[in-house]
Amino acid sequence: MKTVVFSVDVEWDLEPFSRGTAFGVTEGLPPLFDLLEEEKVPADILFLGSVVQSQSWAVRKAASLQLGIGSHGWDHDLLCQKSDRQQRNDIDRATAMIEHVAGSQPRIFRAPNFSISGSALQYLASRGYRVDSSVMPERVARRWRILPLYDHRGAPLAPYTPSDRRAARKGDLPILEVPVALNLERPGTPLGMGLLNASGVDSILPRILDYPSDVVVLIAHPWELVDLKEHVPSLPDDYARLCSSDLGPLRTLFRTLKGRVDFSTLEQTRLT
Repeated sequence: MKTVVFSVDVEWDLEPFSRGTAFGVTEGLPPLFDLLEEEKVPADILFLGSVVQSQSWAVRKAASLQLGIGSHGWDHDLLCQKSDRQQRNDIDRATAMIEHVAGSQPRIFRAPNFSISGSALQYLASRGYRVDSSVMPERVARRWRILPLYDHRGAPLAPYTPSDRRAARKGDLPILEVPVALNLERPGTPLGMGLLNASGVDSILPRILDYPSDVVVLIAHPWELVDLKEHVPSLPDDYARLCSSDLGPLRTLFRTLKGRVDFSTLEQTRLT
């Protein structure tokens, strides 16, 4: 039986189309929290430290529901493009902010836009983090569409111990890498809320059940939980179709998967 992990990256509304707004957090997260509680589905909620500054209620609510609480870094700039010192500072700053509100240190991490580095993984392990879930297999980010900023091609689909030289390769760091599930029909994009909104339950269900790993990490963002185009009229249609305030399909997906998969959290994941 597969293990499914539902994870949420709590961040500002979709950049660069919206800057500094949090309609997804204020309008999208409350009904999601209600749904997770009603359906008794465990989940991991990973917070940008900069969002916690003004939306600390979301951390407290997640803690009250006994959901997994993790760090998504400090801001949404690419972590791997910062100096090692700045990467460490960002990790420490976000960790301290989340710990202050949650009452305990986060142990799970996902870099903004999957931009993890080997040196960041090494530092996370030294700071007591147990699990990273930043690698998106087959995803490549490039500057000017030429120069690779990070390259996750060839990364394992199943959980593994990563290298301190390259996050997408196996190594011996004392931290577990649990990759985000890949949409095999569109490499470089994830299985998660955006695909569910755009394509429906019947499309995403077989991709989860037939996924070539025993662990399937689904990903959601608060801005996918609202009709974002109503707040950001300039939002391109390709992105608008990923966003919906209707959580009915998510409820249906959870109920359809129950009994066919085990729902779990990142910190409970083990090597398979």
